[in-house]
Amino acid sequence: MPRLVGKKPSYTLWILPVVVMAAIGAAAVQMEYTGTIDMVPQFGREQT
Repeated sequence: MPRLVGKKPSYTLWILPVVVMAAIGAAAVQMEYTGTIDMVPQFGREQT
C-alpha cells in the first residue's frame, strides 16, 4: 500500500460539482424572478 504522507487532497472532485450546481440554481432563480420561466406562481417582479 503506498504511503500518502504529504500528499494534498484533491478537493476539485467535489468542489466543481457544487459550484456548477450553485451556478445553475442562481440562473434558475434569476429566470424565475424575471418571468422567463414560471414554475412558482406569484414569484418575481410584478407584471401588469
